[in-house]
Parts: sequence; C-alpha cells; structure tokens
Amino acid sequence: MNILVDARCLSDEAGGIPRYVSSIISALAHRYRGHMFLLFFNGYKNTYPWKMRHYPSNCIAVQSTFPNKLFNISSSVLSRPTLDEITQKITGVIPDAVFMPNINFVSVSSNIPIVLTIHDLSFHHYPKTFSWRSRLWHRYIGVASLIRRSARIIAVSDHTRDEIIEQFDVDPHRVNAIPHANTNQVDSGAMFSRDQLGVSDEYMIAPGMGAGRKNLDCLLDAWCLARQSSASLSKMKLLITGIQHGNNTPDSVLCIGTVPSDHYRALLSHASAVVYPSRYEGFGFPILEAFAARTPVLASSCSSIPEIGRDAFYPFDPYDVNSLALALMDICNPAIADHFVNAGAAYAWKNSWDDAAIRTFNTIKEAYESK
Repeated sequence: MNILVDARCLSDEAGGIPRYVSSIISALAHRYRGHMFLLFFNGYKNTYPWKMRHYPSNCIAVQSTFPNKLFNISSSVLSRPTLDEITQKITGVIPDAVFMPNINFVSVSSNIPIVLTIHDLSFHHYPKTFSWRSRLWHRYIGVASLIRRSARIIAVSDHTRDEIIEQFDVDPHRVNAIPHANTNQVDSGAMFSRDQLGVSDEYMIAPGMGAGRKNLDCLLDAWCLARQSSASLSKMKLLITGIQHGNNTPDSVLCIGTVPSDHYRALLSHASAVVYPSRYEGFGFPILEAFAARTPVLASSCSSIPEIGRDAFYPFDPYDVNSLALALMDICNPAIADHFVNAGAAYAWKNSWDDAAIRTFNTIKEAYESK
C-alpha cells in the first residue's frame, strides 16, 4: 500500500503527540518495508529533512508550501486542495489510504479511506482550559464531521475509545484502542541538568503542567500542606515542567518550562517521585517514562490513568488536597517508594511500538479493504 501520513504536527517539538507520531511512523516503516509511507508536511520552510533522518528509505517527504492559515481555511470551506491530489502532483504516487495521527484540517478525495487517531477529548470536556485560538481551531476543524468521514478510528486507551463511542455515537467496530509504548530512557547529563537548573537538593517532579486540567493549584496547595508535616519533604524541591513562571509559588517550587528530552529523562531518573495530578488524560506518557526510569509515581485515580498505571502507582483523589498531601508524605517512606518502583518496572515495557505498528497497519488495511 501507499499510505499517506499527515505529519504536520511534527512541527511541534515538545509534547506527547509529536512523540507518538514520530514513534509510530518509524515503527510502521521499519516493520512494513514493502509499503510506501508518504509523510505530508506543509509550510513555507522546508523543515522536513532533519525530521526524516531517523526514518528508512520507504518514507518519502511530501512538502507543500501553502501558507498554513490559507491551507486550513481552504480545507474547511472549499474542501480543497485534497491531500491525495497534492501528493500525486508532487510525487506521482496515488495514496491508497490516509493516516491522520492527530485531528487536523484535512480534505481527502471521497474514494480514499481515512484512519484517524484521537488522543483524548479534553477539548470537549475542558474547553475553558484552552486558549480562544485553540477553541476556535477545534471548532472549525469539525471533529464530529472528521470522525464520520473516517473509515476507522484509533484511540490510545480503552477509556478514550469508550468516550469516542459514547460522545459521537460511533459504531464500536470502527474504533480500535491501540496504546502507546515507551521510548528509550537516557540518563546521561543528569548532573549537568541539575547544575544548570540550580537543583542540588532532592526533588520531586511534576511534568507537563501547562494545561488547566493538569490541576496545578491542587498540587501547590498539597505540596505546601505536606511539607509542614514531613521532615523529608521539607528538604526537597518540587520541579514543574510545562510552565516557565508560577504565580506566588513558594521557594521550594521551581517552574522550569520546557526541558530538552535528554535533560528531562535525566532529571526523571534522579527524582524522588513523579507527581501527576491531572484530572483528565487520554493516555499519560509521563507515567510509563517514570516506570522505565525506576521512579515511583503518584497519580490521579481518574480517566485513563488507572488503565495505564494499573496497580503500579500510588493513587490519590485529584479533587482532594488532603489525599494528594498524604500521598506526597507516604512516598517518602523508602518501603512504599521501593514497592512502586518495582511494580512500575514490571509494566514499563509491556507495550512496544512494534506491536502498536502491527495493530495500526492492520487498522489501515481494514479501512482500505472496507472502501
């Protein structure tokens, strides 16, 4: 098959979605070398060459140079240009199927099936936590229409799959749950990362706290409360990634913004614990990353988190400050921490990107054969 992959979201350097897209493209292309993967990029700048360096030769870049805003408006209003027409014009290849690893503005000829990955429904459940630009973006994409147009849908967890089926009244046979896998952990540069950030003390780390649903206020209140009663916590720092500056944060809290992947993983492996207080997640990459780094995890007992973390994390109620404060204090107990380190290590590599690639390819094949 000639599979056209919408790779536009790879323009974002950080976050779980670009990580997923890069990993699944690589796994698909390595596993299915007899098939062609056409990676669609768009924009004035040809940024794709460095992004292609990790992919095998059966991956071919398709670079369109439309202004992104004009491209999105035209796709939404005029249903033109179609991705398959652009691809055929540039490469001479007609795609058999289109794989969209994230929702986006798109127009595809009616005879070509679409397989769409939906990572979560946070835009539906927590619209106020998104900027007005992002809310407008989701509105004009027309997610419900895109779901109806898609021959098959991939959800990243059973929880997300169930939500998609219920919220958009989708035939369950059209939706497959294919979980993410872990990526290799990097421990080099740990001391460099800590020195650069001025972190000489022990610390816990709360990753990706930029979105409102991540529950920052509850975390800060619980952290201050727990430090009053715990000698161990009183000597620790709390590192928060995803935000550069926090309003009225105590001296024991460092907001360190976006951290390069290698430095983040190094910091992760030396953390006393990972704290993940999110009220809603479609999957939760940081949980698997912490498991692989042999770092104990404290996480909310809601949405997809129990499915991903199983019994290998310390659960707490994300709406109860006291519940989180107790978890913070308990994880300072070496016996409790060791228990969750060992439990997490058993689940860290349970899923593989190769397995995800096999299931994703079979889903694309189903879509192609169903047209």
